[in-house]
Amino acid sequence: MKKLRFLILLLSAIVLLGSCSKEDAVIPADADDNFITALSLSVDDDMYIATIEGQDITVSVPYTVTLTSAVATIEYTPSATIDPDPVKETIDWNREQVFRVTSYNGATNEYTYRITRDEIEEKGDVVLRTMTEIEAFQKKGTSVIDGNLTIGTDDGEDITSIEKLSNLKSVSGNIILKNSFKATDLTGLEQVTKIGGLSVGTEEIPSTAVLNHVSMPKLTEVTGNISIWNNNLKWMELKTLTKAGGISLASELIENIELPELTEIGNDFIVEGCLKREFEDGSTSGYDPPALKGNLEAFSIPNLQKVGGTLGVNFIAPLKTIALPKLKEVGNIDCEYLPMAFETIGLEALRNVDGNMKICSVKAVAVIGGYITYNDVLTSLGDLSGLEKVGGVLTLTNFGALTDISMPSLKQCGGIWLEGLSSATTLAVPAVEFTAPAGESLATVRIETCPALEKLSTPDILNAKLQIVLKPNVPAFENKTTISEVELTASGAGLNNFTFTNWEKVEGNFSLVMNVTTYRNAISFPDLKEVGGYLNISWKKTAPNFRPTVSMPNLESVGGQLYVMALVTSYDFSSLKTVCCANDPAYANNSESTPPVGSINIRIRTGGASFPALTRVGGKGLAVQGGNSLSCPALTDIDGTLVLNTYKGNNIEMPKLGRLGGCYFYNSSSLSDFTFFGKFIENGNISEENWTVTGCAYNPTWRDMKEGRYTPAE
Repeated sequence: MKKLRFLILLLSAIVLLGSCSKEDAVIPADADDNFITALSLSVDDDMYIATIEGQDITVSVPYTVTLTSAVATIEYTPSATIDPDPVKETIDWNREQVFRVTSYNGATNEYTYRITRDEIEEKGDVVLRTMTEIEAFQKKGTSVIDGNLTIGTDDGEDITSIEKLSNLKSVSGNIILKNSFKATDLTGLEQVTKIGGLSVGTEEIPSTAVLNHVSMPKLTEVTGNISIWNNNLKWMELKTLTKAGGISLASELIENIELPELTEIGNDFIVEGCLKREFEDGSTSGYDPPALKGNLEAFSIPNLQKVGGTLGVNFIAPLKTIALPKLKEVGNIDCEYLPMAFETIGLEALRNVDGNMKICSVKAVAVIGGYITYNDVLTSLGDLSGLEKVGGVLTLTNFGALTDISMPSLKQCGGIWLEGLSSATTLAVPAVEFTAPAGESLATVRIETCPALEKLSTPDILNAKLQIVLKPNVPAFENKTTISEVELTASGAGLNNFTFTNWEKVEGNFSLVMNVTTYRNAISFPDLKEVGGYLNISWKKTAPNFRPTVSMPNLESVGGQLYVMALVTSYDFSSLKTVCCANDPAYANNSESTPPVGSINIRIRTGGASFPALTRVGGKGLAVQGGNSLSCPALTDIDGTLVLNTYKGNNIEMPKLGRLGGCYFYNSSSLSDFTFFGKFIENGNISEENWTVTGCAYNPTWRDMKEGRYTPAE
């Protein structure tokens, strides 16, 4: 029993002693803390101090430095523990690490350590003239140049390799290759991701550097221009490039361009198969271009969406295809010198061309005879159904097999020029509204050497100057159409009857000039109702056999002069009511000649002239050359002079004429009775200076008329 009591007392004493020890222990002030406050790594004589933000620890070191043997100095809460412990364990500081800090009271806190690699930057331009300088530059470890990088000189030591530039990742300025650059490619620039530009020669002074292949596999952006004018260039491969300020390539050997990720060009994108545009006349543009060269068969940029400046592909002999399936916007398209073997063009996503759009082939002109041969393989412009705007002039020339020109969505255009499209039958721009270029009052639609053109599908109001060189037919409008102004020229042999179907109104001047020596067919305007300016049908040759029939049965008004200078065999102006009655009438011929020019000025070969609905002739008056009769039964006013020149009739029919400003009768041998004109002398309409009769059967003076001597004395 005594023994049991002793054990109980002993256990109680032990418990009491333990309780006293816990209560007497000192708890540290940072018992709840678990922070890392500093970390530095030393490599040789260099120390790299970490930045600590929240739970992230970052050490920045140059990309050339390895931290395998780094010595760490770390500071953390004194009462806490850390795992792993850099003092006790080997840490791979080249890799991401997670450190757990445990407080005195047992709370944990995790930190993530990461390393970032700093580039070694050199500010200012760098010039590497020799291989020795390239080797010295490599030893610096420079990866970023804040300036231009010039490699080689124009007449110094050859640069045979730039492989030791492999540290480079970025050049803010241009990489400039001089003529002493003899490496055939850009091996050594594989790590470059961004440059300000690449310059190899200029258009004025092309490079002679031996550069066959341009490739930078990691290049994603060029803030400025890639400009290569060098006849040694064969390949360009920039497979990760997405954006560039501009690209200009010119080489007689170019055969491949790979830019699969390129989406945007800020300025110009030019590719040419010759270094200089030198034409026979010494100019830099013309119809006889320099010899087409190059070896590029397809120009395909599959993801290109925008070109801010001019897109031009020219002077490349074997080029067959241009494929830009995603291109939506471009400043200008200048494909003016495509080869005669060019086959297809793909611009199916194109919506806006801010300036001019030129798609033209070269042509061949025979030395003997001047026979012209056009491109005969391109039959279509592809799908241009989405094209909405061409801010400048749309030019299509020298495609002899192109049959249809259709742009159904085109809403804005600065003009159209079609030439050398010998098989084209239709021009369809049904929604277009034209905008005049700077300094001009109207945009121009010009059509020349398009002999098969039959139909014009345009808005009902064509607000442009329409210029057509007619041969052999006249294209018809799809619907009744009003045109701002018309200038037509007919030339060559084999001209057919000219029938102007659905030409309903011309707001300004209308001119048809026959540049031929012989034409005896019909000129017919079955739908024409009004011409706001002058209406001119005349010939240009010096000795023409120009004897057409002229029919305008529905024409009611000509605001300016009606000038038909042809030996016309018959006229039809059966609905014409007024001529030259506009506020400021326009004249095709306003000369002060003898005999005078009239507001109606016509020549007649056989028969007479009849204007059954004509009521008023304003301006200079009515002048008729030839003919044996003149009938105007409804005419009441001639503001100017009535001129009869070599008139073969002995009278005129104007029973309602109440006002006449003057008379000039010349070499009209059958005229002898002037009684009809006496009233205009008596009422003062005709003054002495406005009366001339000469070469007629009777030639009364104004005084004779004043005194009533209207016929010759018996």
